[in-house]
Amino acid sequence: MVGQVSHILVALAAGWFIIAAYRWIRSRSAVVAAIVAATILGRLALGLALFWVSYLNLPIARSLQVSGGFWQVALDATGYYQMAARAVDAGRLFPLDHSVPAPFFIDTLAVWMMAVGVSPASGMFLNLLLYVTLAVMVVWSFAPVNDIRRDLPCIVGVAAYSLSPVILFHSSQPLKDELSAFLLGLACLGITMLRPLFDQYRTARDWWAVAGGTVAVTVATLGTSGIRWYFGFVLWGALVVALGAGVVLALLDRRGPRLALLKGTAAAVLVLIAAFIAFRAGAGPFYRVVIGANLDRLAMPHQTGGSFVGRIAAIPHDLLNMAQMARTGFVMSGGGTNLVVPLGHDATAGLNESNRLIETQHATAAYREAEAAVRAASRRGSATSHEAIAAPASPVQPSQESATPATLTVPDEYRAVPITTQEHLQVVATGIAIVFVPVSLVKAVAQVQITGGRGLLSIADLDTVFLDVMSLAVLILLWKRRHMIGDRRVLVLFGLVVAATTAVLLGYVVTNFGTLWRMRSLVAVPLWLLVSALSPRRAIRRQPPTAPGQVPAAT
Repeated sequence: MVGQVSHILVALAAGWFIIAAYRWIRSRSAVVAAIVAATILGRLALGLALFWVSYLNLPIARSLQVSGGFWQVALDATGYYQMAARAVDAGRLFPLDHSVPAPFFIDTLAVWMMAVGVSPASGMFLNLLLYVTLAVMVVWSFAPVNDIRRDLPCIVGVAAYSLSPVILFHSSQPLKDELSAFLLGLACLGITMLRPLFDQYRTARDWWAVAGGTVAVTVATLGTSGIRWYFGFVLWGALVVALGAGVVLALLDRRGPRLALLKGTAAAVLVLIAAFIAFRAGAGPFYRVVIGANLDRLAMPHQTGGSFVGRIAAIPHDLLNMAQMARTGFVMSGGGTNLVVPLGHDATAGLNESNRLIETQHATAAYREAEAAVRAASRRGSATSHEAIAAPASPVQPSQESATPATLTVPDEYRAVPITTQEHLQVVATGIAIVFVPVSLVKAVAQVQITGGRGLLSIADLDTVFLDVMSLAVLILLWKRRHMIGDRRVLVLFGLVVAATTAVLLGYVVTNFGTLWRMRSLVAVPLWLLVSALSPRRAIRRQPPTAPGQVPAAT
């Protein structure tokens, strides 16, 4: 009884927050509040309808139903819910270093179900709460004044995220996409709070804002890395580019005190270090597979051997190899919506290339195990000197040609495995086209094969058109109102880098259209959140301290 009462009280508190957030938004913009209200009602109606149709096995789209309130088109939700429920039953969460997929999301869902009760509908309630919080962050950052013309960027950004068909559907399921978008919004808010780093003169209040921005960016990087480790790495890389550009622009502006510029640069470096530590903690084993192993080699060159440049070059090489392996896995996974892009060579050549990648991965793993053994022996003091510890031999490079028995029937999907540089570029171009162009049009003009889809391809095409229109509207607003960006250019650069990098990564790796349809919001959401950079609320131009009785210069 006590547990049930506590669940009800927490649910009521969350409902009160949603209503209070809506009223706060309405006090700033009636149009944005209407969009948010319609979205809240639409999510509740859609989520409850989908849950009960599947739970009761009603005669509506039975081929897409999964027992227990879940659906085939969001099959991952079943696994996430079951793992979170097991965590609730065990009374402990999964560590971020655990092998379960997206441990940060599973732990978040588990904590939420501990508070409101274990039910498949709990995921929908959590997603609704995250959506409203994200809308509040966008409105707070833009500061609308209930003027449609002035507030147009904020209206477009909130409408784009609120009304996206794919986001609406996936928000009704216990999926990680809503939490991922929320963390991305938190990162953008944190970068906005870091703007004083590039100011000429700062106050104590500015440093508090920088501290808050650092916490927001660090938490966002930690959570994102614990959901999709590669996206956390993309986030950190975009942060490096954005803060680096901000520091360079500040250094080029020589009007400010040199000491203030040095303090800002040092603080920006500390932000990057904190975010990288968060990425390392969130990525867990994935960090050690590629980046951590190579950084260990940099830190202990006397034990690992090889040139400094070679060890640096190994990191992007290993990342590229992982991307190739991931693409090959998608190609061979099959599925009704798997895309096959014939590349002109026979299937045997693709099979040989796949075998070569596997051999390279195994050889590299064995080499790193030997390196780890050398470092462990060194720490135990099993050798009298560093020279006495033999460095492991370099990984054996597998042959470019693998023997394929003549009698073996090679699946035609291996034709989609790229081999040459031209084929890799063709794969990227085709993948990006599928992200932004309706798939029915791509099939008509390109040599792309796709079967199945369970009659949902027309809905996917509608979502593609919506994504394109809203993204184009945001980009046009960024260009038309670029004079309003001011010191928020760091945020704009961050969002553009995240969107472009993610588009290339998804276009290259993901060959299953159902997966791509769900994940391409990772490309659109960073663009939609850039409307916060177009707020007419300008930054205050700070003045240098003046002597007593001195009149400050006019601005």
